[in-house]
Amino acid sequence: MTVEFKFPIDKLPKRPFSYVLRTMDVVDRAAYSFISPKTKQQICALPQTRYTHMEVFFSSKSFIRVSIKFDNNIANKINFYLYENEFLDPEFTDLPIPQSMEIGIGMFRQPGTKLPNTRGFTFKQYIDHISEIFNCNQLHMVDLSMPRDLYPAEPIRKAFNRFPEVRILSVDQGSSEQIAYDFLSKSKYCIIDKAHPFGRQIPLQKVLIQNLCLLCMRKHPITLNDLLLINSTIGEFTSNLTYKELNRFLKSWQFGSNPRIRNLTVYIRGRNQELNATVLFEGIRHEEASEEDKREFFGLRRNEMYMARNIWTKDGSRRATVLLCRVVPCVQMIVHE
Repeated sequence: MTVEFKFPIDKLPKRPFSYVLRTMDVVDRAAYSFISPKTKQQICALPQTRYTHMEVFFSSKSFIRVSIKFDNNIANKINFYLYENEFLDPEFTDLPIPQSMEIGIGMFRQPGTKLPNTRGFTFKQYIDHISEIFNCNQLHMVDLSMPRDLYPAEPIRKAFNRFPEVRILSVDQGSSEQIAYDFLSKSKYCIIDKAHPFGRQIPLQKVLIQNLCLLCMRKHPITLNDLLLINSTIGEFTSNLTYKELNRFLKSWQFGSNPRIRNLTVYIRGRNQELNATVLFEGIRHEEASEEDKREFFGLRRNEMYMARNIWTKDGSRRATVLLCRVVPCVQMIVHE
């Protein structure tokens, strides 16, 4: 459906005009703002206290969805769809001007209001406009589920320069390395659910050394050298590491490696799944963890804990509790403040 305002709103006296703007639903209000610079100013002048943050989804079906959440309800969001059913040449070094934009509302895709791009907006101008009419300065989540290298990296980076921080970044193996890294450099949390896309242009090591609050890599097995590079506060990883290699990691931590780690989980897969506390703590002074320390491993039942031991750095300044889990073989480590 293409939007068309037949009601002569601009002919109304000031007070009725203001009332109509305030009572417009969120889709009509957004559509009205795109008519001209004047209508944008009128919408921006309205109270904007309900809107919380922006989410961006780069789809594997070749469209970009920009969502603004409001009322702190997961179902309450207005969605802007760009580049849907439009040809994007991977060889382009710039994003073409979108032909149109569709506006919808809610969690699930439904036919929405389609706005032809009569003003020749670039992708960046669309992002700026949406951010300004909703007074939204936080980029909460970026989901890069797109085909590799479908979108050129530089115009994407410039379009989101206005946001100093990304709270959550979701990446999979199909993502563009450069776009993923550009967002990663200002992210707090990074979740890589599938195999990571890095290695062709950007080494994985440049990802591991980022100062993140959380880095989660559930599918790509990391090595001991990878583990020693991790600079995140919370880490969750899959590995083929042996208990002897994990023992070497704990000893390295005792001498000062991974100083930012506060909570680490390493899942052990393959032939190394059999629990081996003897090898894990070999050559390391350790003591039975207290019940209070064990309670810090949230969500774990007592019968899932095989062994929990306290260890210390060599200078005695820091203490960590290391836990072996028996149900899903893994080693967890919590560093106490």
